[in-house]
Amino acid sequence: PSGKVCQSSPPSAKVCHAPPPPSAKVCHAPPPPSAKVCQPPNKHEKVTITRQEYKQATKQQEQEKAAYALFQTQMMEELKRVCPQMVEDDMVKSVKEKWAEIPKVQKDIFYREIMQTQKQDR
Repeated sequence: PSGKVCQSSPPSAKVCHAPPPPSAKVCHAPPPPSAKVCQPPNKHEKVTITRQEYKQATKQQEQEKAAYALFQTQMMEELKRVCPQMVEDDMVKSVKEKWAEIPKVQKDIFYREIMQTQKQDR
């Protein structure tokens, strides 16, 4: 066996195809049994959180708002300096879009700055 399979279409033309290598897989393996299928929670299902978890989530939201406010203040000042003719509503929209675009790593800079400010205030 030469490893090639020849098919003849018209009598004068032969099309040769090499078979796939033995290591090539044609079918896909099923997901492992440990894989979970996510489903939305039942509408009437109660989710219980502790007071500490609530306070922590609220504190985190406050820090996120403060970090965004710091970012917004800095960006608005920069935009006013660079584009003095820009309308404030457009600036706010532009800043909001930019915040949504920047990666978490860059947002963390503002979170850290807010956290340092909060520690200094104590």
